[in-house]
Amino acid sequence: MPCGEDLTHGLLAKPELLRTRFSRLFEHFGKEVDGSHLADRYQHFLSQQGQKFPQAYAFLADAKDRGHKIYAATNGVGFIQRCRLQASSILPFFDYVFISDEVGATNRLQTFLLKLQIRSMIFIRAQLS
Repeated sequence: MPCGEDLTHGLLAKPELLRTRFSRLFEHFGKEVDGSHLADRYQHFLSQQGQKFPQAYAFLADAKDRGHKIYAATNGVGFIQRCRLQASSILPFFDYVFISDEVGATNRLQTFLLKLQIRSMIFIRAQLS
């Protein structure tokens, strides 16, 4: 069973998945590697890159100037996503950033969105109080 499915079915904890996925992959091809080392290197390099969309800054600046609250929701490992956002020019526009890893959701969209709905209800209630 693939690592992601093991995680979804509760057969593998996320830290173990991150630590062993490369050793499991290479084992499939008959190679023995230090999975933890490869995972650390992969996550480091992944946290240093991202994609920029040409109109994102202008769009967010316009929305903020109009008084809108802006939230971001992303899946993945918290430190990777935070590093990517900090390297971008758009982080200051967000009132709050939801990262699946930090709200306790696995990489499955439905679970993540449910947790965001619950958080949103809490935020709305707090603002009304």
